[in-house]
Amino acid sequence: MPTVAPVRRNTTTMSLELTIGGYVIRMEAGGAISASDWPWPAYGPFVTAARGYADILLHVTVGKTLPTRDHGPLLFDSEQGLWRLYQHLNGYYFESFDTLTLALSCCAVIASDFSTAETWLLENRHDTSRTWQPGQLFNPLIQVCLVSKLGRDGGFLLHASGVATEQGTWVFTGDSGAGKSTLAGWLRDRGGIVLNDERLLIRPQDDGLSIWGTPWAGSLGEGHNRSGKLTRLHCIRHGSGAHRLILLSSAMISRLVLRQCFFPHWDPEALAGMLRGITHLVEQVDTVELSFLNDPNVIDFLMHYPLDRAMASP
Repeated sequence: MPTVAPVRRNTTTMSLELTIGGYVIRMEAGGAISASDWPWPAYGPFVTAARGYADILLHVTVGKTLPTRDHGPLLFDSEQGLWRLYQHLNGYYFESFDTLTLALSCCAVIASDFSTAETWLLENRHDTSRTWQPGQLFNPLIQVCLVSKLGRDGGFLLHASGVATEQGTWVFTGDSGAGKSTLAGWLRDRGGIVLNDERLLIRPQDDGLSIWGTPWAGSLGEGHNRSGKLTRLHCIRHGSGAHRLILLSSAMISRLVLRQCFFPHWDPEALAGMLRGITHLVEQVDTVELSFLNDPNVIDFLMHYPLDRAMASP
């Protein structure tokens, strides 16, 4: 695990930095107010030492109240009382809400390329020492910026588990409950390294696609700050009778993968880039449907069953 950078207290500027999916993310908070509960355990492996640049830079002002900002039409509403994104003269206007009270807790003016955000955050009202929690900015503000930049770069965030094995980096994607964490755990028991069992970043590289771990883990609670070349994608479901691999058509791959993607609906440029990335996946990555029994011997099946013996989809 990388050394956790210390939180600087009682200075004019506090700088916190992480790297997720190869993107450098920095939060700079002015004033003497201190950060609490940081880093959250899941983010520890992603904390990095300060660098001379940032792909996403948040200038954060923490206070007892939030400013009122004019904005344009609504672009996206999460429809769960969590966050909204509007047009703004300088790019976008973002606001998010306390999940318990549904009161406004954060707002930001985001640059049109999602690289910077002037951010206002309410201080922790339950702490008399006046603190703020940097982790609050990741879900959803930083994720909004990250998914947007990722899409513009031809990548996407996928609801999937990924494991680095001796045979390459394998990804398992499917609906909730399909067995992503189960398969990742069985591979881990065989010496594999779980990059994440819930959300992965997929990015283009010169010779294919790379998969990156994220802090946003599932039931295994594992997220590693490392990457590997995507060598096989499994669209998974529970089976009966025996384990089976089925080679998928391009149309079926696109349909199944799209179901598991996090869409940057608010940004047409990011959407177009994300679709280019999925086309890249369809054309270059071995992709199969895996129907499997609830038995760890499926790992032997996967490691020793050649793809050219897989059944073709009807």
